[in-house]
Amino acid sequence: RDPKKFYFTLFGKVNQGKWGFSFEGHHISVNFTFNDKELISGTPLFFGANPAKIFKNSSSTLKEGERPLAFAEDAAFDLVKSFDSKQKALAHKEKVQMRDMKEGKKAFPGEYDKDGIKWPQLKASQQQALMTLINQAYINDLNEHYASQVMKEIEQDKNNIRFTYYGGTNLQEPHHYQIIGSDIVLLLFNTQNGTQKTPVNHVHQIWRSRKSDFGGK
Repeated sequence: RDPKKFYFTLFGKVNQGKWGFSFEGHHISVNFTFNDKELISGTPLFFGANPAKIFKNSSSTLKEGERPLAFAEDAAFDLVKSFDSKQKALAHKEKVQMRDMKEGKKAFPGEYDKDGIKWPQLKASQQQALMTLINQAYINDLNEHYASQVMKEIEQDKNNIRFTYYGGTNLQEPHHYQIIGSDIVLLLFNTQNGTQKTPVNHVHQIWRSRKSDFGGK
């Protein structure tokens, strides 16, 4: 958890066959795998922020009020608030079920809550909002060509996507959500106290792939 310790690790030989590298430290873990010069995997991909929202007198170099991972939370808040009563009964669990992600020690993603609202149960506007959340908060962080390929695969699998939200729909209450497809596992957690002793102000988000993590099995 030392903010001054970051590690770069190279696997294989650059531009020769299958190779990759990772860059890791407190609140960041990026992992890229290539086949020669082609990026074939960008997962696991993890970002965190504490504080999630910068307050006055924070030691951060960011400005007061800034939120580095804001869209991943705000877009989910808006989506949940758009649900009608039947949709909310499927998708929204009032109580937080997990304090944080349990992915750190797993080579590949595990199983998650089977509940949630499925893609066909969303209205067209909600489907668009969910796809925008997936793209802008997670996939679009990577190389444009690779990201576009991933989004095509997600579009093809969209009928298998489900969304489950837990907790409050504001920055003052603990909350987390999961977006699960045949391949993608997208998780966000803001359930821990922040550095300014706020109820919650410590966010983690992760993107994992069942078929492509660390270059695939």
